[in-house]
Amino acid sequence: MERDDQLMKNLINKLSIGVVIADQQGQFLFTNQTIREMTGYTEAEIKTMKDWYKKAYPDPKSREKAKRYFEYDLENNIQDRTYKITTAAGDYKYFNFRYSQLDEEKMLFEIIDISHRIQQKQELKNQNIIFENFFTNSLEGIILLNSEFRILDANNKFEEIFEISKSDIKNKLVLNVVDLYEESNNIEKEINEILAKEDWENEVRFKVDNKIKYCNVHIFSVDNKEHDRLIYAVVDDITESKEREKELKEVKERLELAVSGATIGIWDWNAAEEYIHFNENWAQMLGYELSELENNLNTWLNLVHPDDKEQALKDLEDHLEGKTEKYYNEHRLKTKSGSWKWIRDIGKVTERDEAGNAIRIVGVHIDIDR
Repeated sequence: MERDDQLMKNLINKLSIGVVIADQQGQFLFTNQTIREMTGYTEAEIKTMKDWYKKAYPDPKSREKAKRYFEYDLENNIQDRTYKITTAAGDYKYFNFRYSQLDEEKMLFEIIDISHRIQQKQELKNQNIIFENFFTNSLEGIILLNSEFRILDANNKFEEIFEISKSDIKNKLVLNVVDLYEESNNIEKEINEILAKEDWENEVRFKVDNKIKYCNVHIFSVDNKEHDRLIYAVVDDITESKEREKELKEVKERLELAVSGATIGIWDWNAAEEYIHFNENWAQMLGYELSELENNLNTWLNLVHPDDKEQALKDLEDHLEGKTEKYYNEHRLKTKSGSWKWIRDIGKVTERDEAGNAIRIVGVHIDIDR
């Protein structure tokens, strides 16, 4: 009989769950090795329920709360509850306790460590909170669609871009909500392509309050347990940028027309992309063909006379930093033949980023060598 008892104890010690047997007075008659490994407490440290409460709940308020829960469960025949306990190392763990009566004198506790599961749930909850904050407060419009392209949700920016309320568009087909400016004969076909590709990006024009809005639209889909497929549409309103680009193009065209018969060169510097566009006059006044010049700042820098370069760069830098209303400098440039020609260089920043950095500068070269 003793051998059988020992075999049973050895078997219980190898279980992956904690096992405790207690009598009616709260004495622990048996604790298996697993519960000791799970908690870090030795057999001598947890001989009674009182010992357990003191170790697992060092905070008196938490201890009393755990006691009340246990007493309530016994009175109401509730056999399952999750508790947050403190280990010997001072860490927190989540244990699922299952109680059952072995006989009139003994109670069995089966204890499962579900800390990892709880942690995963918390991480998922945190991720959901982060996503919700991003979704709600994004600077781009975002809508969530089902596989039929019906709107499930929309963020604040989407409402702002299209001047609509989320409550008015929920469950509606997206093409019945937004007004496409272009002919939409191929839209249905493109939608099917989007579903097939799982990713689509393009510039789309919409009509909002009888005005055209230019938007970059990125659509991608993800599989979801609750829905066959979820589709996200991210809409970036680029109307203001497009209008500035159009205005600048018109100004440049008018300027090109005005100077086509004069000895005036035009340069357009996109500092963000480190690209400069020179017109034909700019190249020809120095004896070059436009195709011979590279479209970067070094083309100009390498042609500036060494004695003039420092002041020219200082005047340009002062304007880029906003210290002057315009860039103005007179300097010599080296022609293709090797001679030097005096140039009046005038420019102005036409676009800055949110930090105030110059990203677009337009100017002219005037031949003053004569």
